[in-house]
Amino acid sequence: LPRRGPVPLAEAAGRPQGEHRLGGAGSHRTRAEPSPRSRQGSPGPVPAGGAPSEGEAAVLRRDPGPGPLRRVRKVFVDTSAFVALRNRSEREHAAARRVFRELLSERVSLLTSNFVFSETYTALLVRVGRDEAIRWGRAFRAGEAVELVRVDEEVEEEAWSILESHADKAWSYVDATSFALMRREGVDEAFTFDRDFLQRGLLVIPPP
Repeated sequence: LPRRGPVPLAEAAGRPQGEHRLGGAGSHRTRAEPSPRSRQGSPGPVPAGGAPSEGEAAVLRRDPGPGPLRRVRKVFVDTSAFVALRNRSEREHAAARRVFRELLSERVSLLTSNFVFSETYTALLVRVGRDEAIRWGRAFRAGEAVELVRVDEEVEEEAWSILESHADKAWSYVDATSFALMRREGVDEAFTFDRDFLQRGLLVIPPP
């Protein structure tokens, strides 16, 4: 499966209700075509007070520099994290902002799925209204910090198998596709407030 780089949650932590972004078209992965600067690193979220400070911007844009190659840490971003970032009334809002900033500053590779995008839009539609949901979607679709991986037939087949083989779990179909996608992508950490990921034996950020 070809890798095409990140699609951000840009400005998520900096708007009154948070913002997240998504990319363009592609068979499995999509993102907006980055500028030369964004290929080196996205500027990241804008703090609540406005533009990032010089120090903050330097951290988020810093190139890794020379040194031995090391395995890139990957984290899957779940619906609950997106909603908490966007909606100030969520009790996890402050924790979500803190975690998101930390992940960006550590240059962690963030990814999510088109199913999660769909679920997040619907959740925001119900909780904060259409206008806010549309604003979130527009911002998400314009960014470069979170890679969007599209769920294909193979992932859906595995997701259904997961649901059928765990009769004691009331996992949603979207969560099952996330589990299957994470396994395929070699990801064992999730930015989430959903305990279903813990039940699946995955690491969650922030820890419960």
